[in-house]
Amino acid sequence: MFKVRVRPQRAECDLLVVGGGVAGFYAALCAANEADVVVVTKGPIKTTACYLAQGGVAAAVGADDDPGLHAEDTIAAGRGLSRPSAVSVLANEAPARVADLADLGVEFDPGLGLEGGHSRPRVVHAGGAATGRQIAHALAERVVEHPRISVLEGDQALALWSTGSRCVGVTTHNGAIAARATLLATGGAAALW
Repeated sequence: MFKVRVRPQRAECDLLVVGGGVAGFYAALCAANEADVVVVTKGPIKTTACYLAQGGVAAAVGADDDPGLHAEDTIAAGRGLSRPSAVSVLANEAPARVADLADLGVEFDPGLGLEGGHSRPRVVHAGGAATGRQIAHALAERVVEHPRISVLEGDQALALWSTGSRCVGVTTHNGAIAARATLLATGGAAALW
């Protein structure tokens, strides 16, 4: 059970993260070394949809692999629909991000999996098919422990709060939250794009 620190609903922060999944928690943890962060999540942090992600994480971390090969496989699997510049960033950054997750407490399984679209084993798993759950849980633990991160559980962002052309936070069911910067990390299911 997580113990979540809660701020008053008229919170003010340096960074407001809307979304309590892996992307939101990772962003909050990265920013919290330099800023006060508030994470708004519509449900309890242990019920994020990330807990349902069963696949692994592809990264060229094997001795016989490199990001260039990973990028080639990804472009081929995308059959012309992948943006090469985005694939390059993904493939080149993936090994460091897996290392970051391990440093944050994610316990990856030994060995690498070979999955569709990959020419060599490069898929890391945590807890077998429970990779999403393991990553989300480890990041959530770090978030609630961090002294510069506050979590507002059970609140939902209703709209971006703006003054003119500048976003200054969000409005929620429980009030407004002012922020110097706002990050939407809501995933596709939230349909906030």
